[in-house]
Amino acid sequence: MLAAILGKSDFSNAPLLVERYTVDNNLLSLDQRLQYEENGFLIVRNLVSNEDIEEFREEFVRICKKEVLIPGLMIMKDVAFAKAECSTDEKTVLRIQDFQNDEKLFKYCCLPEIVKYVECFTGPNILAMHNVLHNKPPDTGLKTSRHPMHQDLHYSPFRPADRIVAAWTAMVKLHRENGCLEVLPGTHKGTLKEHCYPEWEGGVNKLFYEARDYDQSLPRVHLIMEKGDTVFFHPLLIHGSGLNRTMQPRKAISCHYASTDCEYIDVKGTSQEPLEKELADIAVSHGRSQTETEDPRTAKAAPPSTKKPRRDATGDTATTSRVTGRSVQQQRDKGSRSKSSTQPEAMAAAIVATTAVSPNACEISMEGTHSAATSSTGEAAATAPLSDEEEALDIVE
Repeated sequence: MLAAILGKSDFSNAPLLVERYTVDNNLLSLDQRLQYEENGFLIVRNLVSNEDIEEFREEFVRICKKEVLIPGLMIMKDVAFAKAECSTDEKTVLRIQDFQNDEKLFKYCCLPEIVKYVECFTGPNILAMHNVLHNKPPDTGLKTSRHPMHQDLHYSPFRPADRIVAAWTAMVKLHRENGCLEVLPGTHKGTLKEHCYPEWEGGVNKLFYEARDYDQSLPRVHLIMEKGDTVFFHPLLIHGSGLNRTMQPRKAISCHYASTDCEYIDVKGTSQEPLEKELADIAVSHGRSQTETEDPRTAKAAPPSTKKPRRDATGDTATTSRVTGRSVQQQRDKGSRSKSSTQPEAMAAAIVATTAVSPNACEISMEGTHSAATSSTGEAAATAPLSDEEEALDIVE
């Protein structure tokens, strides 16, 4: 399996491919399909142009400087800067997400070079479900810049998981020093694990859940990526990222896609139910103001919703949050940005900013953070990123 990860395998005598996680559309080679089927992720080198990445970076800076206000956008500060008196500076922002109303950033989700690969995992009819520009800040020494090992399906109420995929593009060179992605190959073949906040002494960023009860002896692979490289990965793949030990933010941009054939599920009674409640509380809290929020530890519980249930694209009733998904229709022959249209709204736990936000809200500054209790030993959780001295694999070419 690890030889396949490193791209050094020879599948010329491979058995007939079982097409569970990929779709045969004549784009991926047999070797690429087998790598994704076996490992749950695939890196495509130099996929996004420098020009596009620079456009995304410039728009991000404009948002941080408050030169532009985007409806429904969520801005999240790192917990280490949550109480800082400084304005929303580029080096204090952990991520911005739900930028479907920002045409410059949403362009990423519809890039033909991205969408054509997405089709290899979802099929031709695609819904862009969740988008994030990641800006891992330089760590302050509290180790808050790391992201615990988790599965993205924990944040999504859509199934089947095998027709969902994330596209994640490096906006700078990514390596272990600035906190590149770390993955556990093959874990996409398992089930959705229970997720909880890790007990990290320095604090944990809001919504940074950790997967529990997985085999921690599995080899951890660090994805070394150049600017423009893109990794596509399955929503059950266990992954996270380490500390940013450099002086500059580590940037990446991503979008999660699902087949329009995916169905909304009711998460009540499942391991995702606590997250659903947390998101509903966040939505109500942020709906009261454009830029302010209460500390989530002291905020009052959200009152019961009085809105009528909505129905999603599959006709199922969605009773909690509001989310606008956008369908992606390619225009390869024109070589331009794909058209997109608003879909019926449905609860999607991964898309926080558009959940029950007041109609006139232009921006949501999510400075409230989750403060985890200190563990009995005072040490980081067992799934904290490996140190440089511990064994791990790097993906390089």
